[in-house]
Amino acid sequence: MTCSRPMGPSGPMRRLSAISAFALAILATGSAAEAQTAPQQAGVAAAVRGQVLVAERAGAVGKLTKSGEPIFLGNAIKSGADSGLQVLLLDQTTFTIGPDSELVIDEFVFDPAKGSGKVTATVAKGVFRFVTGQVARENPANMLVRMPAGTIGIRGTIAIGSVIPGATPGAPPALQEVALMGPGRDRDSRDRKGALLLTGPGGNSVNLDQAGFGSSLSPDGKGWGSPVRWPPEKMAAMQALLSRAPAGGSGGGESGQASRNAGSSPVDGKAAAQLASLVSNFGTFGDSLIADQTFDQQRQTLTAGLADGKSTFEQLRTATSGQAYYSGTAGLSSGGSYSIFANIDFGNRSFGGGNSRAVFNSPSNFSGTVALGSKSYDQLSGVATFQYINTTSVTGLGCQTFACRTTVNITPLNAGGVLAGQAAHDALVQRTDSFGNPTVTLATGSGTATRTNGLAP
Repeated sequence: MTCSRPMGPSGPMRRLSAISAFALAILATGSAAEAQTAPQQAGVAAAVRGQVLVAERAGAVGKLTKSGEPIFLGNAIKSGADSGLQVLLLDQTTFTIGPDSELVIDEFVFDPAKGSGKVTATVAKGVFRFVTGQVARENPANMLVRMPAGTIGIRGTIAIGSVIPGATPGAPPALQEVALMGPGRDRDSRDRKGALLLTGPGGNSVNLDQAGFGSSLSPDGKGWGSPVRWPPEKMAAMQALLSRAPAGGSGGGESGQASRNAGSSPVDGKAAAQLASLVSNFGTFGDSLIADQTFDQQRQTLTAGLADGKSTFEQLRTATSGQAYYSGTAGLSSGGSYSIFANIDFGNRSFGGGNSRAVFNSPSNFSGTVALGSKSYDQLSGVATFQYINTTSVTGLGCQTFACRTTVNITPLNAGGVLAGQAAHDALVQRTDSFGNPTVTLATGSGTATRTNGLAP
């Protein structure tokens, strides 16, 4: 990378790892004096739709932007009618705003080596959605979203909301509401269940920890109301606003990069071109990954054209949100049957847990219920098969003195182009010796389970 000025050994270099390795090349090194005046880049604009203005600060005159242009700390972003964009921060946090919306990235610090930092943003008006990145995953307390009345504290998640300002300056917002959509785009085993902590100007706090539930600010503007489940129609309407845009409108024009911030960007020509190419490619994937659709539609979009057959762990990880369970019953070779109920949590990248279980019933032979514990698939590869072996829960005459050993295998299946739309399962029941070692096969069985949204009853 080249710079227009020599690089001194004392010049600070801000190491920011972001959307890809290209992000390592987007910041240039300058002198100590330049570092005091040059704006700090927090991220880039992506998927710009319609007319979006970016000003150096709130109250300043903004200029049209386009996908690939940098976003700096303090920049005030305003979208026009039928317009919107995504702001991709360098820790992979994503803000999306819809028509007539305003957003400011107030603070952004990021250490890519540790995945730690701080993110603070302000939503002044309009409809918005955010997907948390590495900063919130490493330390949720280090991300905060301000609103006209109160704040949103975050724990790795996806949130959606809207703000309609009051009729007069200083008046409570006419509408201010936020809902939890689900966990964030989890990438490691440290990720936690998504939640939002809403704090009002009066100091009251409301915790949103169930996807689909939201809260609204009270009419006096002092506190948040109790969580309520948002109707699917309401959620769909808000997401439609986030995706609404004139056909082919990308905004900005070719002169946007040169004019914005009056040349104050520290990004050199080569890095800018790389970044623009990166965002252009990422934009299409990003829009499909966090598209304005239901989570099931997201998964189907991401996995369109999947051949029917066994799912892989890599494919399962392309689904970033949602919960479901598999249920099915199959006959046993000894007579009787067994049933399975098995959860899958795409956001947490885990299988089983909760009320997941296998129930065995072979009359006059053996019976019992086996708990199917939680298994992470975050770091696994290959065909996605989850195996459960139990030597304590199934008993009966066929087992004789000791409990039988049961082995249950469950393999999600891509079906009809839908990722993990079904699951194959098989079971083996064996008599054991005093050490729990299998000695005689008592029964086998296999079948296919259907998938239902939610968790096993």
